[in-house]
Amino acid sequence: MVPPGAGFEGPRAWHVRGQDGAGRPERSAAGTLGGDRTEPAGRLRVVLASLVLALVVGPSKPGLEQLDFRWQAPEGCPGSADVRGHLRRYLGHAVYSEAIAAVRVRAKVEAPARRGAPYRLRVRVVLPVGEVQREVAAAACDRLAAAAALIVAVALDPLRAEARLKVEARRPEPSEPPPPRRVRRTWAELRFGGGLLAAVLPGVSGVAAVEVALVRRMLRVAVAGRYLAPRTSHPYPSDPAVGVSVMGGSVAARACVVPAVFRVEFPLCAEVEAGALRARGVGLPQVRTSHRPLVAVGVGPEIAWRSRRGWGLYLAVDGSVWLLRPQFEAEGLGRALLAGPGAFRAVGGVLARF
Repeated sequence: MVPPGAGFEGPRAWHVRGQDGAGRPERSAAGTLGGDRTEPAGRLRVVLASLVLALVVGPSKPGLEQLDFRWQAPEGCPGSADVRGHLRRYLGHAVYSEAIAAVRVRAKVEAPARRGAPYRLRVRVVLPVGEVQREVAAAACDRLAAAAALIVAVALDPLRAEARLKVEARRPEPSEPPPPRRVRRTWAELRFGGGLLAAVLPGVSGVAAVEVALVRRMLRVAVAGRYLAPRTSHPYPSDPAVGVSVMGGSVAARACVVPAVFRVEFPLCAEVEAGALRARGVGLPQVRTSHRPLVAVGVGPEIAWRSRRGWGLYLAVDGSVWLLRPQFEAEGLGRALLAGPGAFRAVGGVLARF
């Protein structure tokens, strides 16, 4: 179907007439004026043109043309066409749902009852889900046309299919919520460090340590292996060349409570340590080697910092008390070494948590 006003009025709109040399009407190729005879080719062209126009225009969509609008105003005021013109400027080429066919708009302008009184506009818009009523007063009648169009445009806005389709297009489709992220609660930790040990041998000895731990929330459980670097002591004033060289190793089981602030931890640890010291005579005719066990308990604080990638630095300080106190003697010379009642150790290094 060709919509009304599309420019086609039937085959007769294509007839062209003129006059012959005698001034008489000239017959057109398509037929006489007012006749209905049409050549088959002309008739076919009309049908094809109608089909093409129907395909281009497509099915009509609900618009302002389907709005039941009535406007009453005194003579000299804007007419219904003026109000519709304002309405088109407000709404443009909006597309509406089918419900616009059920909308009724009634607008009436009342003339002033006396001189100096304003014009009064009453607008009633009946919608499928209710109605809107507004009243506006103005000194000049021509201002009320734009006011009436604005009231109607606002009332029709919920029926705009175009706006609703755009909102629905932007609305994301519901999707399944992502699975809950599993929070890792147990970590493995590896430490390498070195430091100083005092009160076991005369002076200060070097110590190296390797530690493997499991960390869960505020609890840390670790096993540490320690190596005591060799140190020589000359305890005999009567024979300064004679002495003893001592080295050792131990294994410690540690348990720590680990409070933390951001990425800095402040563990407080207790441990049980067991190992052995090895002594070798120096400056004696016969060089002998002997071993003595050691057992100690200790406690001490630590401080550790971790980066986001899991590596960090630490410093551990602890004091120990010997439960088995090792000692060594040289034959004929007396005691060569007696470990102190306890030990003080400070070890620092790097850590990796994974």
